[in-house]
Order: sequence, then C-alpha cells, then structure tokens
Amino acid sequence: MRASDLPIVVVAGSLFLAGLYHLFAAERSERLLSRPEPIRIIGVVLSLLGAWCLLFPGLVHYLVGIPVLLSGLARLFFPQRMIKINTWTSRHGHGVLMLLGAFGCSLLLFA
Repeated sequence: MRASDLPIVVVAGSLFLAGLYHLFAAERSERLLSRPEPIRIIGVVLSLLGAWCLLFPGLVHYLVGIPVLLSGLARLFFPQRMIKINTWTSRHGHGVLMLLGAFGCSLLLFA
C-alpha cells in the first residue's frame, strides 16, 4: 500500500464504522444526529477527509474525494437540511448505504 492510498483507507474505514454504528445503535444515532451541532462536526471531518483525498492525483482519489468533500460541505453549511433529508429513510438504511460505500472504496482501491 502506498502513502497516497491512506486517505481512501481512512474514508473506507470511517464509512464502515459509521455504518455499523447506524445498524447496531440506530436509536442512539437517531437522537445524536437529529441535532445540528453533531452534523456540523461530521461536516468538518468529511470536508477534511475529502480535501485530503484530493491532494493526490488519480481517478480513485477524485471519485472518492469529491463526493466526500461535497457531502461534508453540505453538512457543515446546511445541517438542518441534511437532518431533514436523512429522516426520509431509516438509520438502518443509512447504515447499509455506508457499508456499501466502504465496500466501494475498497473495490476502487484494491481492484
């Protein structure tokens, strides 16, 4: 593994852990993520991870970094809107989507 792969590994690992949290602690995650402050914190973290990915040239880094960066910026600047959007589906659904995202990052990186 190259040093440039580290941001993708961190994004995949973060998605995997967040997906498990949404699946196994759905009620707690619903309470926590229905407030704007935690959403903004997540937005900062996602923005930093996305920007970190974009520091390295390459298709995989752009395919992962751009959506993560945009997702982070949306959470940072429009937390209430993100809360409203995320209430359309269950936390279990979000957990599955995050696990699929982690799997997709792994496929892009190691395939």
